[in-house]
Amino acid sequence: MKPKRKNRYSCDICSKSFVVKDNLKQHLPTHGEKPYSCEACGSSFKTKYNLKAHVRAHTGENPYACDNCDAAFATSSRLSRHKKSHTTEKPHRCEACGSCFKHKPDLKVHLRAHTGEKPYSCDICSMTFALNTDLKLHMMKHGRKPYSCDICDKSFVYKSVKKQHMLGHTGEKPHSCVVCSSRFKTKPELKTHLRLHSGEQPYSCNVCSKAFRSMTCLKSHMLTHGGEKVYSCQICSKSFARKYDLKKHVRTHSGERPYCCQACGSSFSTSSALSKHVTLHSQKPKSSLKVYLLGGSKVQLIFWHLEENKRNDEAIKTEASN
Repeated sequence: MKPKRKNRYSCDICSKSFVVKDNLKQHLPTHGEKPYSCEACGSSFKTKYNLKAHVRAHTGENPYACDNCDAAFATSSRLSRHKKSHTTEKPHRCEACGSCFKHKPDLKVHLRAHTGEKPYSCDICSMTFALNTDLKLHMMKHGRKPYSCDICDKSFVYKSVKKQHMLGHTGEKPHSCVVCSSRFKTKPELKTHLRLHSGEQPYSCNVCSKAFRSMTCLKSHMLTHGGEKVYSCQICSKSFARKYDLKKHVRTHSGERPYCCQACGSSFSTSSALSKHVTLHSQKPKSSLKVYLLGGSKVQLIFWHLEENKRNDEAIKTEASN
């Protein structure tokens, strides 16, 4: 076993030490100076590496690709974080409540719920937030939306949201489901939809262990754990913590069924009822669909789907008649 090399280069400001001199040079700008500027938007950075990673936000370059799926990222650190999503291991545990997390930054954010720490502050009204994303959303109230639509007068906080909005003008839905042919504007929407067919529910509640196919569904669910019931039904006065739950409840009075199955035309009052119905068209996948979703051949998927359709014909007829 080789002896460990000593850290010979020390920072005069914080006493942190490094094995390689170049690492010390990269570290020094973190003490305040931001000498590297973006030519596209003027943002400044402490290190050349951070500038290079930022520039990819303008170019759309994502050179770090995942070996397990089609995801790609602008930085190696984001790729490393993503790779953990392919495992079930949660090594980072909160000592206060026992909740476990896959990523150390997620634990760090979670701890703020116990400490009350809010490190992100608005430079206009001094309001503070636990998450940087919450601060960005708050800045909308002050009119800060740097990404404007070229067609209409709408503007957005995030470039990715603007890109999604632009698809609304073109009507383009470039991402197609290979199981049921449904089409979607974005790849994340398609990925979430595929979980209807695969049965995958990767987002679980730390309170009750209920699982969901999207982070949006999980966040909405979390409001049911102690959320104030501010939404009341004007017909029967029943109250709900979420606006969606009120909307869903009102349909029990109106009889509205806005969710329609694209495969057979059956309609439902809730998206969850539709999701349950969709599984009748493709039950939880056998090995061939799982193989396809993990990179197998299209022939395997088609073979599986034809066999499943035969088995499900009677089940679909029974469901439609109920």
